[in-house]
Amino acid sequence: MVHTQYSHKNEATVSDAALVKLVLAGNREVFADLVKRYEKPLFHFIYHFLNDYEQAGDTLQDVFLRFYIALPQLDASKPLKPWLYHVAHNCCVDEVRHGHNKLCMHFSQLISENDRGEEVAFDMPDAATPIDELCEQHVLQEKLERAISTLSVKMKTVVLLRYTSNLRFGDIGRIMGIPEATAKTYFNRAKRYLREELKKDAIFGSKLQ
Repeated sequence: MVHTQYSHKNEATVSDAALVKLVLAGNREVFADLVKRYEKPLFHFIYHFLNDYEQAGDTLQDVFLRFYIALPQLDASKPLKPWLYHVAHNCCVDEVRHGHNKLCMHFSQLISENDRGEEVAFDMPDAATPIDELCEQHVLQEKLERAISTLSVKMKTVVLLRYTSNLRFGDIGRIMGIPEATAKTYFNRAKRYLREELKKDAIFGSKLQ
C-alpha cells in the first residue's frame, strides 16, 4: 500500500514498490529518494567494472536516466534492485565494447570465500606490515587485475556482482538473464581460473592454497 503521508524522513521505511507508485502518481520528488537509495551501491559496482571514476559517474547517470524513462512500464510487484543492476550491467557491457575494459578487485576477495560460497577468514595487513610485504601484495594485486582482464564478460560480471555488490546467485542470474546454477558455474570457473593464474607465480602460489 502506498503511504499517503510520505515524507523524506521516513523514506528508509518505505518499500521500493511504494516509492515507484508515488512517482507514477505524480510525486516526482520521490524519484530523488530512489536515486539516493541506490546511487552508492550501483556506483560501486560500475566503478569496479570499468575502473574509471569519471566514466563510472557518466554510466551511473545513464542508468538512472533509463530508469526514469522506463518507470511507466515497470512492474511494481517485482523487485527493483535486480532490475537496476540488470540495467547497470548492460551499460557496463556497452562501455566494455567501446574499450573500457578495466577491472579493480582486491586479491583478498578471491580467497575470502570458498567454492560453496562460505566465508573463509583472511587476515589483511595492518599499518605495521613490513614494506616488502606491502610491495609483494601490490604486485599480486596487479597480477590479479591482469588475470581478471582475460575473463569473459560473463565471468567478470558474476565475480563483480558477487564480490562488490554482495548479491545472491539467484539475483545475479536474474540480472544477467541466466539460470542461478549457470551463475554459480561461471563464478566457480572464474575463481578456479584466477587462482591457477596466480599460482603460476612461485612467490604467491602458496597464498591461494
